[in-house]
Parts: sequence; structure tokens; C-alpha cells
Amino acid sequence: MKNRIEIIFIISCFLTGISACNKSIDEFLDKAPGVDLVEDDIFSQRANVEGYVSTLYQYGMVSILTSRDNVINSNPTGSSGTGALIGTLSGATDESESQQTFATAQIWNVANVQNNTIISSEDVRYFARWKAIRIANILLERIDEVPDADTTYRSQVKGEALFMRALQNFEMLKRYGSFPIVNVRFAEASDAEPIRNTFEECVNAIIKDCDDAAVNLQPVIYSTAQTGRATRLAALALKSRTLLYAASPLFNTATPYLSMTDPANNNLICYGNYDANRWKLAADAAMAVLVEAGPAGVSLIDVQENRNRNPTAANRSQGNYWVAWEVRDNDEIIIADKTYPSSSHFGFPWQHIVPTGLGSFASGNSVTHTFVSKYEDTLGNVVFWNPAGDTGLLAKYGSLDARFKQTVAYTTSRWNAQIPEVETFVGATQTLNNPGGAWMI
Repeated sequence: MKNRIEIIFIISCFLTGISACNKSIDEFLDKAPGVDLVEDDIFSQRANVEGYVSTLYQYGMVSILTSRDNVINSNPTGSSGTGALIGTLSGATDESESQQTFATAQIWNVANVQNNTIISSEDVRYFARWKAIRIANILLERIDEVPDADTTYRSQVKGEALFMRALQNFEMLKRYGSFPIVNVRFAEASDAEPIRNTFEECVNAIIKDCDDAAVNLQPVIYSTAQTGRATRLAALALKSRTLLYAASPLFNTATPYLSMTDPANNNLICYGNYDANRWKLAADAAMAVLVEAGPAGVSLIDVQENRNRNPTAANRSQGNYWVAWEVRDNDEIIIADKTYPSSSHFGFPWQHIVPTGLGSFASGNSVTHTFVSKYEDTLGNVVFWNPAGDTGLLAKYGSLDARFKQTVAYTTSRWNAQIPEVETFVGATQTLNNPGGAWMI
């Protein structure tokens, strides 16, 4: 996370109690001139299909990183419709405070997120998500027409389309509860009568797509050039995550956390009953992931001698935590977003993540003591923090779990070769706009 950060497929835990679709379905059906002619060309040969599949990933893959892409953040007419996320949303939680007043997290901090601003405030991929679903449905409809595609390739594309459709639906499920299930391509707006399905129907639809995708997908990465494409393990992992959400108290309940205006519609945001067996389904799905992981080459990085590597001014630690977070396509990665190429700290998205004093110019997050106090020491013991204040702060920092040093930049810690020792004391170079005295990195 200090020199290079892998864009990892991690799904954030956000739920907002708003309606799933504020846009009319016809807004997602507008097509550029000549698209009907081009579509036949796409399915005339396998090479063209590959390009179309790449477009599916561009629209459909998720990322926890800030976003500024006029294609991905596009509104239905194709132009930039939502702007960009500035910084991460860590500053909207008790982990950190955003350095800049214009950071997107500040919108959450002042409770200024409404159902008509959620897209620009957090869900910037909303429009792109529906485009991805449309592409997935077209692939499922027409892949068998490709003359030079063998059965294996057709199955692969079907699996990828099913996985990506399930992923888009999951992203809506966790934010909005239920949503309209769209499993066919609408040629005209008049063909569509989108109805918001129940929460249970939406969960079942996602699980079915994951199961069907797992049948069609390869168990391992196809080739180095295809790294980042969906595998059977990715489909099983998405199923596991979906069932875990479904079993949680937020959804697995007779009474939702916040009731709909008409209680008869509560089945749009929860099951409407509690069923302990939903936890069993989630556990079984998680076990299926663990069983599949080994043969697929995915495992936890746990080299014993590298468990407590401490980065210092003279040593760039390469402990287990560093490898898991900074080494591209390491053994813990199931699927990764490959949309963005590598870039410097002045390039996007790092310019809105790296703190000003550490080489950027736009943003950064000052870590809170609430977050720091959650770390145990290197032996796994709870650390006592005197609420009245104390001395020996750097010594206490040095006693914390090595992962702390990979997550927080503080005085004497290492950043990179250019800044081997961070200085965040009053008046120091790296202390600009840092009220907490240390940076979240």
C-alpha cells in the first residue's frame, strides 16, 4: 500500500435504505447509431467477442478505489454524469478523518446523502452496472452463434457473463435491498416493465447465476494474459458473500432496521422472517470456497518467519501482510480489477489517496486513535491506552502488531525509498493538514 497497491476485488459493506431504481428503464436502452449493425459483427468471430467480453469487465468489475472514468461513471447518454469520488470513504467512518473539505467522505459526515444523490456520493457505477447487465444478457443470448467458438469457449463466456450479472446484482442488493431482476435483453423500452422483486427473489437470482457460472467456468486462471477474468472459485466466493449478507440480522429478520413507508413493502428490504438455516447455507457456501481454493492455487500467505516483519528506515519489510496487499496477483487474490494500469502517486487514483505531505497534492486521511487502539501488540495482547494521555507514544507504536506499520504512517515509520522516515510532528514536512498526527495509508 506504500509503493504499489493491487486493485483487489473487495466488496464494501454499505447499505442505504432507498429505492433500487430511480431511473426509468428506457434510459438504459439508448443505443449509439449503428450499434445493431456492429452487434452482428461482434458475434461473427471469436476475436471480436473477446473485445466485447473486455467491455463487460470494464463496466462490471468493482473496486474500493476512487473512480474517475467517463465511461464507467457515465450516465445513460454516454457523457460523464457523476463526476468522481475524491479520496476513499474511510473518512466517513471512525477509522480516519479526511484531510480535505472537498473529499467525498465529507458528504457523509454532514449527513448530506439523499436518495437523489447516492450515485454521485457513493454508487458512481450505478449506470455502468445496468450497462454491464445488458452486455451480459446479450452474450448469453448470442454466444452460441459464433462460428469459430468451440464448446469450451462458449461455456467460458457464458460463465463469465453469469458471474458478472450476479456481481452487478449483488452490488445493488447490499446497497438497496431488492431490485428489478433483468435476465433478458430489452430491445425497446416498450418491451420492459421493470418491477422491483422481493429481497428473497433477488438473493435466489444471484445464487442461481453463481451456481450456473460455476458449472461453466474454468477452475483456474486460463493464462497469464487472462488474469483477472472470472473463475469457478470467483463464482463460489460471490455466492458465499451473498449468502452471508442474506443470513445477517440486517436482512434475516421479520422486522427491518427501518421500515418502508408502507410496511407491506418490507419484503423489498428483508426476508420478512428469521430462519437460522440461512446461516447454515452461508457456512456451507464458505466451506465450498475453502475446498475449491487449494486446487485453484489460492491460499493464505502465512510464511512463519515473515509474520512480524517491521518496516524501518533501512528495511522495506516484505512480510506476509505486505505481500498480501502489495504484490500483484499474489496467492490470496481470487479475482482482481484490471481496469487501471500502474501509475505514479500523482496519477489517478493515488493522487486522491496518498497524503499531501507524502508526495500527492489533493487528499489523504488522518488516522483516529479509535482505529489505532484496536491493534493488539505483537504477542496478541490488548494494549492499554491511558485516556488521560501518556508518554512513550513511539515505543507503544513499535510494540503493536506489524500490520499497524503497514497501515499507518507516523513519525519514524518508513514510507518508501524517497521518504525512508516519516515525520509527522508539529512543523514537519509530512504533518500538513494532519490533526491526528499519523496518516492512514
